[in-house]
Amino acid sequence: MSERSAPDQFSVRYLDRPGTAKALIGTMVLVGAVSFVATLFADPSLAWKSYVVNWNYFASISLGGVIVAAVTWITKAKWNQSVRRLHQSFAAYLPIAFALFIPMLAFLREDYFPWIDMMENDPIVQKKAAWLNTPFLVARNAVGVLALFGLALGFVYLALRPDLGGRDGSGRAESGAGTESERRARWRERLAGDWAGQAAEEARSYRRMTRMAPVLVLAFVIVMTVLAFDWAMSLEPHWFSTLFGGWFFMGAFWGGLAATAVAAVWLKGKDREFDKHMGSAVLWDLGKLVFAFTVFWTYLFWSQYIVIWYGKLPWEQAWVATRSGEPWGGLSAAVIVLCFVVPFAGLLGVRPKKTGKVLQAFALVVLVGLWLWHYMLVFPSLHHEGDPVFSHWTPLIGVGFLGLFMWAVRWFLATFPVIQVWQPPVDPEPLEAEGWTPVGGGSEGEGPAMEAWDPSPRPAVGPSAGGAPATIATDPPEASPAASDAEDLNADSAQASDARDSNADASLEASSDHDDLDAGSAARALQTVAKEAWRLERVCGRLLTTLPFNEQKRYDGRLRWFRKQLESALEDAGMRLVSIEGQRFDVGTAATALNIEDFREGDRLVVDKMIEPILMGPDGILQMGTVTVKRSES
Repeated sequence: MSERSAPDQFSVRYLDRPGTAKALIGTMVLVGAVSFVATLFADPSLAWKSYVVNWNYFASISLGGVIVAAVTWITKAKWNQSVRRLHQSFAAYLPIAFALFIPMLAFLREDYFPWIDMMENDPIVQKKAAWLNTPFLVARNAVGVLALFGLALGFVYLALRPDLGGRDGSGRAESGAGTESERRARWRERLAGDWAGQAAEEARSYRRMTRMAPVLVLAFVIVMTVLAFDWAMSLEPHWFSTLFGGWFFMGAFWGGLAATAVAAVWLKGKDREFDKHMGSAVLWDLGKLVFAFTVFWTYLFWSQYIVIWYGKLPWEQAWVATRSGEPWGGLSAAVIVLCFVVPFAGLLGVRPKKTGKVLQAFALVVLVGLWLWHYMLVFPSLHHEGDPVFSHWTPLIGVGFLGLFMWAVRWFLATFPVIQVWQPPVDPEPLEAEGWTPVGGGSEGEGPAMEAWDPSPRPAVGPSAGGAPATIATDPPEASPAASDAEDLNADSAQASDARDSNADASLEASSDHDDLDAGSAARALQTVAKEAWRLERVCGRLLTTLPFNEQKRYDGRLRWFRKQLESALEDAGMRLVSIEGQRFDVGTAATALNIEDFREGDRLVVDKMIEPILMGPDGILQMGTVTVKRSES
């Protein structure tokens, strides 16, 4: 995923709400309501089945959009900076969805759940009574949906809040006249109470969203699985699939991505500012994700189907056999074509993903296919002799749900900035692993600011321009056995280093030529730097083991980069460091053993630890190593 514009380039823009759109949406809601009431009098079973299908579909799309926002927050994605608010806008439908969910819990009983009547004389269903009972169904659905919707709305509120007080941090709303500006100001007053200043609000939202996002995703997985089991899979009580819940909630996630793509392309034509930031790169990323989950959703279906087909057990085949035979086979094929064949073939290349209208068309195909999929999850299981296979009343009732969804999203984007103005800070951990360097602290909760990666050596730390000492504030870990070993290693190295330095000094003093003396000084300096750098790398490696695992991972990349730079610099000078740990030690080894007196003549010895490395030059050994040895176990 590619980088995006810097946050300070985003300007505050709202969606215009022309009166014609308002009238159209109102008409859609009216058509849906009238269709439901009319069907309720003519065929109550059809009315409620259509109601459940459309509720499941639009609640899934709404939640899917919010979960896309949460997942991209967890992964610290940057590609979707300009469409984050689009993901979040789907949450505006959730209060409506909860209100529409109450009649389902209140009125649907035997006519919708066949297991209620089967419980009296079906031994298989009776074994599932702990789950399949009406009080528990109502309780778990009410609590689960309320908790999930509450978490989703809370997450979106935290994302909205830093944009509600004005970018100057004063807490004042943007000035403007007219009903729209006054309405926005009222919402700001309601949602931005106790404003603490722009920097503090951003830091607080960042911390809380980072904690809340994983909880929201986990709740989404659990609650959506419960909804799939209760409102779709339990309609054939003898059949079950452990993948059914995952198939259901991943379909919701996919729908959220597809709906975001449709909305983004539509917004690009509404305002030049939207078009500027929701460019082809953003569409490309959305297109890649829509395409990827086309494959993944199909894979989840195939993972269930292939096991059922291979097992050839009648009670496992029942659900699939019902939908593959007459009269449902044609609609099942249509689901596969709309949800896999068309989007897979259409979005396979780069150009369709980057072309707004083309991407929008294929995303709409996906959304239609997902609606038909939700239809096929419910209707074949509750079909009776004489019932229509497909009734026009079902999509007409769906038009009312679509109108409510569009009204909610349109209200959200007209009330709050379409593009999220504030953006989360750069997380230092993945950057430090790649060799980026902290250059100072940000505001509370943000972490240090980062500067671009620079592979060149850093200047030595010394006094700053103002005279104050410039230091790197790094708290050392508490003392540990590994740290003590590192200190011992350092002391042994210092002792051996003094002996090596004395020999090097004596050989240099014997030279009488001034040029040779300069060359020798440079060579000695390089050898000393190489030796000390090797020792430092070893000590840091020991200290690294004392840190928690996540901290080890954080600094290991820096240590590996340091080692590579050391090896590269020595190679340029025709030198290399050699370690012989674990190898056999004898009188011909190019190293001095500090503890050789602890062993008898004839003992088979191996190198236990390298105290100082062997330094090789183009003409042979420049400096012998220093080691400790131990008896060989072989």
